[in-house]
Amino acid sequence: GFFMLLMGFMLVPSEFPVWLRWAYSVPFHTYTWRSFMYIEFSGPENVFDSVELPTGMDVLRAYEIEDVNYGHDMLVLFGYAIIIHLISASIILVRQRKANRIEDEMTADEEAKDEIGVTARLNGHLFHRHQK
Repeated sequence: GFFMLLMGFMLVPSEFPVWLRWAYSVPFHTYTWRSFMYIEFSGPENVFDSVELPTGMDVLRAYEIEDVNYGHDMLVLFGYAIIIHLISASIILVRQRKANRIEDEMTADEEAKDEIGVTARLNGHLFHRHQK
């Protein structure tokens, strides 16, 4: 939510407070949005019936994204995807190991209870045998 406000659609980067300028580069929304905008509005064929924004490049200038490096943005998004997948895989791995450890402890407890029960039955049988 918070970073979506700072991706350049609601506020262009020059309108950010100085102490928040770093936030423009953090969210992945910034890279997807400006890449899509660049693909849509760059090129000479984008001419509109508008006084304020007659061409696609004027739209890009209004949002301060006329100098987009599409390849760089795609690499950043690929990096985000790798990082998110690694974090997700790590969480799954840790949770699976914890579940396996709990299952092993439960199995060991059941085996110990079985051994205690067998020993108690044997001791009881031996006890009854000695009483006779």
